Amino acid sequence: MAVKRWMTLWVVALTLATGLLAAAPVRAQYYNGELPAGVKSVTVDGKPINASASPETDKTSPVIAGTLDPGPTEAELAIADGDIVTFKVQVKANGTFQGTPPKPLKPGKYTLYIDDALIGDFTVTKAAAPPFPLDMALLVPLPADFGDGFGIVDGKYVNLQEEAQRTAGNQGDASAAAVKKSEDALQATGWQRRYENRVAQPKSDDPTQFQLLVGSFAIEFASADKAQTAYKAVASQGGEVVEGAPTIGDGSTFISGSGTTTDTSADYQLLGVTFTVDRVLVNIAVSNLANETPDQDQLAKAAQAVQGRIEDEIARGAASATTTRFGFQNDPTATAEAGAGSTATADDTSSATSADNPAGLSARVLRLQVGDGLTFDTHDEAYDRFDGALVPRYAETADQAKVREDRIASADTSYSATFEGSLGGGGNDQGTAAAGDARFRHVVALYEFKDDAAAKTWLDGVKDRISNDPLRGYLSMSPVDGSKQFGDGSVAYSFRYRSAAATTSGFRYYVQVGSTVAQIEVATAKGATQEVVEQVVQAQADCLKAGACEDPIAAPDGLS
Repeated sequence: MAVKRWMTLWVVALTLATGLLAAAPVRAQYYNGELPAGVKSVTVDGKPINASASPETDKTSPVIAGTLDPGPTEAELAIADGDIVTFKVQVKANGTFQGTPPKPLKPGKYTLYIDDALIGDFTVTKAAAPPFPLDMALLVPLPADFGDGFGIVDGKYVNLQEEAQRTAGNQGDASAAAVKKSEDALQATGWQRRYENRVAQPKSDDPTQFQLLVGSFAIEFASADKAQTAYKAVASQGGEVVEGAPTIGDGSTFISGSGTTTDTSADYQLLGVTFTVDRVLVNIAVSNLANETPDQDQLAKAAQAVQGRIEDEIARGAASATTTRFGFQNDPTATAEAGAGSTATADDTSSATSADNPAGLSARVLRLQVGDGLTFDTHDEAYDRFDGALVPRYAETADQAKVREDRIASADTSYSATFEGSLGGGGNDQGTAAAGDARFRHVVALYEFKDDAAAKTWLDGVKDRISNDPLRGYLSMSPVDGSKQFGDGSVAYSFRYRSAAATTSGFRYYVQVGSTVAQIEVATAKGATQEVVEQVVQAQADCLKAGACEDPIAAPDGLS
């Protein structure tokens, strides 16, 4: 049952200040224009590069994209700083292309060429140390926060690019220029990432109907000040402020209201709270579909549980950043020498995460970049087991819960993410289905164990568990002998999967990295090749080694 959100996409309500563009630097032109003949546009991490525009990026693997005159199906890119790195990209029928350098670039100035034609210069700057990634899926309510009978309906992690696309679409203009404008505006507010979910309790006499529906989101900002600014803009919207309510986090506002469901026109009562904890803004809205007043104490208790998890994440990140930056992770005596005023910078630009000091599971999922050629109409991700207990799914039967328990087996914690959509732009992120021959499926499940040995034992038992798994939706699942090995050990399967939209085929890998095992599967309607799937598998293994996947990656060339 769909319920009108008590708060629309809050970012639309923010006043977004934009500055005037600085004058472009003066330099000699070449090819009698900004770009060579046949090249319409080129960007480095979304910033134009040409004869008069020399962008900067703090990404060591910048995304180079653009549009050529239609015709070529492939282009060779070259990046030079004395040494020359070349790599090829596929060019689509409409002339667009996108790719990243085959290896990370060191800070410095580079010159970009396309098919030997000079495009322009760009600079890779030395980035500041990224903050320890927050486990966003824990920064919203879990079913246990509200009590028995609740289950997760769905969950979704949203990065900056996806939020910009959604914001532009909701404003009636989904063009590339509008999306870029939305992205710039979001960046100006300090917006980093978002996780949203729904948790619900079914009616006792009809499990297809909600009794209580809890819609929530958590947004991470660049700083606590930025989060406070957003909080002040949206906290009291959508209802009447509840006086005398408890204070949650660094400041909170409870509001009450009422509404009508969009599908059955049923009346409901609503109670919501918006609050901040450090750089995180959270909104939780409880809708009572029996049109009764929601329980304020129940909502406050759930919000306090979320506050506690946010504080734990912030504290864990602060401790990890300190020990990693000053290099005494394995040398506790070094803290006496590097005090609070120390200027030690052994590696200020490195992340605090690693395989031995990883972020939470939701921050270790490899996500593919939504955009030109790749869209999702199904995106659902959430914890399956947390703190040793199975996280209930909404209206899940006992048999269905047992299947999930058997898959997780001895893992202490598990998280899964499913992405289904289209290749070639046939669908969109708002739920429009794509043509069957363009269907795409990407699934990641992460399993965390007490130690490496337990992870290896679990990996060794995959074959037996698959043989006892009903594998609903799968038409086949066959082991692939002699497959390339990843991480500390891996096994591979080929499969065919049938959904309501189409039948897809591809490969599933289980990869162990330390005390974590990742299950990765990629499939397309035309059949994903093992070579292409292995590119995604390698990228996921690299994320686990690094302890986090901070940015989505472009879908690999050849995925069709």
